[in-house]
Amino acid sequence: MIKPGLIVLAAFVALLTACDNKVPQADVGNFVSDIVKDVNKDIIKEIGKKYPLPEQVVINNAHNDTVNYTTTLSMDKVVDFYRQAYSKQGVPEIQSTASPTSDSTTLAFGKPGDKSVYIQIAKDGDGSRVHLETK
Repeated sequence: MIKPGLIVLAAFVALLTACDNKVPQADVGNFVSDIVKDVNKDIIKEIGKKYPLPEQVVINNAHNDTVNYTTTLSMDKVVDFYRQAYSKQGVPEIQSTASPTSDSTTLAFGKPGDKSVYIQIAKDGDGSRVHLETK
C-alpha cells in the first residue's frame, strides 16, 4: 500500500537531483514537500477505509492489518475518538481488554464472530503514539 507512493517519491527526487541547478533549492524543497503531503493524504485515505483516523495523524508505518501513527491529540482525546467512532459504527468495546495507566492504554472493539480491532495508545510528549491491529 505504501510502497508505490514511496517509489514515485524516490523517482521525483532522483529526477530533481539529476536536473541542472537552475531551479532554486527552495522551489525543489517545496515541490518535494508537496509530493510527500499528497502521498501521506493518499495513505491516510486508504487506511481510513479500514480504520477510523482522527484528523491530526502522521502515519509512521502500515502493513496488512497493522498501522502505527502519531497524533497531536492527547491520549484521552484519542480514547474518546475511538469510543465515539466505533460506537457510531455499532461496534461495541470489549471491556475486558481495557488496561489504562497514566502513560498508556489498550482498547479493543469487535462483534462476536468478527475480527476485533486492538488499539494501543501511549503518551508521546503532548500528543500520542497509536498502534492499530485487527486480529
